[in-house]
Amino acid sequence: MKAFKAICILAASAAVAGCTVPNDVSIEVLKAVPTQTDCTIDPGANAVGTALVDLSFANKSYAQGFALQNNMADTSDTSKFTDWRVNTADFVTQKTVVTYAGLNSTVTGTLSSLTSETPLGVTVQTGSQQAVDAILIPQNIGQAIYDNVLQGSCDATTGLCTGNSETVLATFQVQGQTLDGAKLSSGLFTFPITVCDGCLRPKCPMDTSGTNPVPTIDFLCGQSSDPWTCPGSTP
Repeated sequence: MKAFKAICILAASAAVAGCTVPNDVSIEVLKAVPTQTDCTIDPGANAVGTALVDLSFANKSYAQGFALQNNMADTSDTSKFTDWRVNTADFVTQKTVVTYAGLNSTVTGTLSSLTSETPLGVTVQTGSQQAVDAILIPQNIGQAIYDNVLQGSCDATTGLCTGNSETVLATFQVQGQTLDGAKLSSGLFTFPITVCDGCLRPKCPMDTSGTNPVPTIDFLCGQSSDPWTCPGSTP
């Protein structure tokens, strides 16, 4: 299958945007799209170029929505088979595979051995787009990034964290097969994520015991807004 190449310029001194290198023409990752607070994804939404993820909470996973397009033509001969063998080129997603790197050799060296896979079951019909919800940072990867890249820690009394941050490049691919059994993979889509230790976490007012309460999480369908709420406050 033919493939096209896109050049992505990633520099620490510039804003880093999501990009595709290369992308198979048949199964194409078009763009990253926002995950709404009700966990729905609209493949027609405007693209997002990066994400900001605070890993100081207990659940350190992060999901990101993507728009996946099936550019193949339906090869079924409906003049001979009117009730079956239709849409044989529909693409059935089976899993996402994610690898990790950084913007410098130190971070890349720490992340290069990490990989994650997440089962999928979405079917993308020929000539159409479909939203895919990919777990770019599962819990174990988030914990490894927090411990080894951010070297994060939050004071139990004050609630203050280190504030460290780094850019993680999550390279994402969808693997699956068509309805007639042909194995296919999408192109590789690199999505930059700024991970931090406490950058979205408010300092909650002291309680009556003189300690700083730990904020709670409002939602984890991506972090399109501040996910933290101080105990007793209105979300």
